[in-house]
Amino acid sequence: MELIVGGATNAEIAAKLYISENTVKAHIKNINRKLGVANKYELLAALIKAQAEPSSRTNG
Repeated sequence: MELIVGGATNAEIAAKLYISENTVKAHIKNINRKLGVANKYELLAALIKAQAEPSSRTNG
């Protein structure tokens, strides 16, 4: 997720993770489906929003 939020292209993500670009696309497609977003831009918005919200988990 850090690579996506950081603005990395699919090709850059693939190179960094030693996987094919098609594998990156498949994973992003699955993430989009699970989060109910239509594209990479909506995914970015959802990730940024989730990072900005306080966590509901407790530390103790």
